[in-house]
Amino acid sequence: MQYDPKNLDQYFAESLNGFRQKPPDGTWQRLEADLLAARRHRRLILYRWTAAAAMLLIALAAAFYFTTITPDHQPGDQPLSQVQAPATCQPPIPAAPENDILQNITQESTPTIPSPSTGQTAEMITRTTGQSDVPSVPVPTGEPEIAETLVTDEIQKEVTPSEDAEIDAAQPSPGDNHVPDIPEPEQKNILTKPLTDFTFQDQPEVIKTNSRWSIGGSFAPVYAYRSIRIDAEELPPDVNPDINYYNSSEEPVYSYSGGVDVAVNMSDKWQFRTGLYLSSLGHSNQEVTAYEAEGVKDLLKVSSSTGVIRITTSKLPEDFVDNSVRRDSITDAVYINSSIRQSFTYLELPLLVRYALLDRRFGLNLTGGFSPGIMTNYQAQFTYEGERIDLDNESDFYSMILNSQVGLGINYKITGSLTLSLDPAFKYSLNSIRKDHSIEYHPYSISVFTGIRYSF
Repeated sequence: MQYDPKNLDQYFAESLNGFRQKPPDGTWQRLEADLLAARRHRRLILYRWTAAAAMLLIALAAAFYFTTITPDHQPGDQPLSQVQAPATCQPPIPAAPENDILQNITQESTPTIPSPSTGQTAEMITRTTGQSDVPSVPVPTGEPEIAETLVTDEIQKEVTPSEDAEIDAAQPSPGDNHVPDIPEPEQKNILTKPLTDFTFQDQPEVIKTNSRWSIGGSFAPVYAYRSIRIDAEELPPDVNPDINYYNSSEEPVYSYSGGVDVAVNMSDKWQFRTGLYLSSLGHSNQEVTAYEAEGVKDLLKVSSSTGVIRITTSKLPEDFVDNSVRRDSITDAVYINSSIRQSFTYLELPLLVRYALLDRRFGLNLTGGFSPGIMTNYQAQFTYEGERIDLDNESDFYSMILNSQVGLGINYKITGSLTLSLDPAFKYSLNSIRKDHSIEYHPYSISVFTGIRYSF
């Protein structure tokens, strides 16, 4: 067309008819790298928040535990009320009542004798009789036995005959060789009585229960994803061999898990648990890039880590096809502005062993074991305007899965029979769920179970 200033728009439209600008080399690579970096940044932030929450939970648990310890026992688990005072701390033994008759001669008959070791003096009150037994009052000196012997000998020498006769008159006759039984004075220990209980009133009560069996139920939100490994030698021709492609185009999903279990206490610390749980695992394809199947009309294929997903465009809503499906005439690729969510539902039978690290009203425990399950359902779906559109997967999956499980949980005893629990757990599939071993697909999940338990 000849240039006409009045029809400038028509001139450009006819001149550039059929013109297509080729994007610079590496455009798609740079775009994919930017998208991958953004996803990694979001994932890193999520990991940091998860780690911070776990550290905060452990710190609160440790602080609560250490603040509840009270000094209610002596070292070596020996009660304070049973500690005996040494012999040197015993109070002096009071004089026997029979010595009252000798008070009149105390001042005259009591000598002062120096101690062999310390040089101190000791005063003794004693009496002499015709009998062999001479009771005496102990002398509180460093050498009690030597002092007692010397005092007894001196008193026997200094007592006059008149005093001897007066004492004999007060004693029974020699024919009546009978010594009255005088009870020994009771020796009291000031520490024999139990001391006052110094237990703090705000000490948490330790609730002990001898219940052997218990039943409980719990529910948990689940963060689910997968780990994959590619064997390039066994890949079919329509599967992408680049593992970075799957890691950049697929993301984790948030799901659920819940059920009931029965526990039996094997000892004070060990417990065995089993039950039935329903859990959902999987991932989502955020960037859906499909290719038209050769010779088949309205059939698109999407390469996924679970296998090839088939999309029949004739079964999709017309509005979805017009607004969300874009075809590239240069690369023959079809870009779908939506995500595909893939989910696997399992009925699991956990076989777990639990060890109590802290067994008080506020408890801390460690759990480990296996959780085998049976696949009950698989779904690959588009979600468009609140409606789910089912898709087909060409891969075949094993019906059985074997999960390993570990966890660190806390529990609070409301009463002796009722307990609340919070149990974070990590599960990882030990076997690949794909029968096609070109890509090994191992689901894993992080969950936080909240439950209640009743002990019989």
